[in-house]
Amino acid sequence: MTEIPAIMSPERFSALAAAYGAAMETWPAPERQAGRVFALTPQGQLILRQAGRLDSVLAGIGGHWCIRFDKDRLGSGSAASAVGSVSRQSPARRSRSDKLEALLSGSGTHAR
Repeated sequence: MTEIPAIMSPERFSALAAAYGAAMETWPAPERQAGRVFALTPQGQLILRQAGRLDSVLAGIGGHWCIRFDKDRLGSGSAASAVGSVSRQSPARRSRSDKLEALLSGSGTHAR
């Protein structure tokens, strides 16, 4: 007898795509089959395209760049003059959430 996969909600599918990316082989094993079924829907395809674009950006970070802002110069009117230093962090493997934090924070506090 064929096993019917569990039905996945759009919210759950979106949360998994956000956490693990568009490549469903990186998702938790119990979630994959239902995810593959939901991925066939127009909403699932849209969510995976969006996650795939973020995956591409995060893949480009690699060891990630860290931009540290000079808080004393932030009010100077020029974004370029606000940058205090840009440094390459170690190429240690980083999780998707670590890379996303690095991309969004710009504070350097994420470097470990």
